[in-house]
Amino acid sequence: MPLTVARLAMAGAALAFAMGAAVAQPRVQDGRLTPGPSRAVVTEAVAGDAACYLTLRDQAGQSATWEAAFEACEAAGSRIGQVFALEWGLGTILHPDCQGDANCGRSLRIMLVQKAVPLAR
Repeated sequence: MPLTVARLAMAGAALAFAMGAAVAQPRVQDGRLTPGPSRAVVTEAVAGDAACYLTLRDQAGQSATWEAAFEACEAAGSRIGQVFALEWGLGTILHPDCQGDANCGRSLRIMLVQKAVPLAR
């Protein structure tokens, strides 16, 4: 099955529902998947079973929690409260039904923070 914008949006919604978490989701706008902010203050970085979760405060002062690659969380975790440039892309994470079992064989392709680069203060 081809990976479409609608399937990506549904996968993200399914992940948030399955985890019982208030995880922000990329929006579909004009038939394209729109990721989260390109620049934000990282207020929290938490490693989970399926992905890492970054809580971001955007330039408008709105906070939301987003999935991120573990490497992005490692970069941001030691610099909480700092502004980061964020690079978004498709990533594969462990399916929530796996409950942390990396050998379960299930995964999801979702839009997530691939890289977090600290900006000068």
